[in-house]
Amino acid sequence: MGKLNVLEVQDDREKLLFDILVCKRKLDFFLTLDIQLYVLKDLFPNDYESVKINRHPCSECDLYEYDPPKNGKNIIKHGISFDEVVSYSTQFGTLVVPCPDENDGTRIVIFSDLSPGEYGNKLSLPLASMVGEKRLYTLSIVQQRDGKFRFISSRVMSRTKFSKTIKNAYKNIYANDPEKKKAFVERSVELLKQHLFRK
Repeated sequence: MGKLNVLEVQDDREKLLFDILVCKRKLDFFLTLDIQLYVLKDLFPNDYESVKINRHPCSECDLYEYDPPKNGKNIIKHGISFDEVVSYSTQFGTLVVPCPDENDGTRIVIFSDLSPGEYGNKLSLPLASMVGEKRLYTLSIVQQRDGKFRFISSRVMSRTKFSKTIKNAYKNIYANDPEKKKAFVERSVELLKQHLFRK
């Protein structure tokens, strides 16, 4: 378990990750595969390259696609898989905001509602902070590619802590320009209040 420290995962999630890797925690096959690929890619990049698993039947559909290791990392770090973001939203893509990204210019932020069931029981590996929240939402950073959304990351947020979640999710946007970053965060917060939180 010591080598997992390199992944910089919260202590409770590190134990959970270890249990998944040693088959003490049973999950859907493809979700387990994604988590294993995440660990392999981050800890043993040369071995990961030799495996050559870039996608699988669950990692793409007509609406979206994702990189399996990114999905594995997202569920361990943020408590939600990309499939769950779409599956448990009554209106996925309720609010779409163009994301200024100097790298490729194709990124957008998607804000959606989330209906994870009572106490988050529909989610495979929810964070403790999600359990018991009455209303949850998701913030996903995606790329638009070939008519699909390609997930980069997703986070769950509540009405009480959404501003902090947005700031954390935007850490690489306008990294060298605090004023532009602040303006983009404020714009996102205002759009959320106007269009998603009023429902």
